[in-house]
Amino acid sequence: MRFVRPTVFLTAKSKPNPDDCDEETADKYSYGSDHKTAGEKIIELAGRRCYMSFVPGLNPNVTRIREDIEKYIGNIFASKHGSVLEHVYFTFAIEGVSRVFTGEMNRHRAGTAISEGSMRFIRFTDIPFCETPMLRLTEEEQNNPQLKEYSRGSFENIADLRSLAVKKQRTRDLFEKSTVQDEINYGEFCEIWAEELAPESKFKFKKDITSLGRRGIPMGVGTGGQWTFNVRALRHMLTMRCDEPAEEEICVVGGLMLEKMMKEEPILFGDFKMNENGFWRPMHYKV
Repeated sequence: MRFVRPTVFLTAKSKPNPDDCDEETADKYSYGSDHKTAGEKIIELAGRRCYMSFVPGLNPNVTRIREDIEKYIGNIFASKHGSVLEHVYFTFAIEGVSRVFTGEMNRHRAGTAISEGSMRFIRFTDIPFCETPMLRLTEEEQNNPQLKEYSRGSFENIADLRSLAVKKQRTRDLFEKSTVQDEINYGEFCEIWAEELAPESKFKFKKDITSLGRRGIPMGVGTGGQWTFNVRALRHMLTMRCDEPAEEEICVVGGLMLEKMMKEEPILFGDFKMNENGFWRPMHYKV
């Protein structure tokens, strides 16, 4: 048994294809503008097509256009013209997260593609266990006198040790004890079904028995996969999951994703600001 922490990698993203677009339009809006990100170019191209606002006069209703991309994207947010954001996708590889996290994350199905590690096919020996913030001890907590007393075992009544540091450490110990026992149980389970799990056995048998065995693996097991979001869906997920009411693990992962997106697409995600409690909130809640 080992504790693991969530990690997030940005593995893929949308980019314009100028080879199959009108040359003049592509040069101005989807390819030649080096100061714009790939996402901005795709969104601008889609937005201008909606209103035929590539140049003034192309649509008689349009007498002026916004040339500045930050103002252009800002107007999309303000007018809630969020459909054009759906043309841009980002793919994240997320590892070291629990089934608690995936159960929360996979509720954001609309506008999202999900490929999660399959416990129907994967067997375990050393079970990784996701270490959430409530399981981590700060430097100050590590120096807590009650924690030192607990670690030495020099207490008369453990019920008297009520500090947060002791509660965290006792919980870590409890989860570790439980997970180690799960490993032992899982090993015995594999011995019971050794014939069906043997390398030369049919894959169907292995799959069926592995599927059965996953029921004995804790929800805190470290797993992962890939999630692809369009920008509109991603903004909604981050708005919901980086805020204070969110479950702690998905809030951590959401923060890691948001930090990457603020570097990758600062205009598309720059309206997210951290509040005094350390949680992220956007200026534009619904786009």
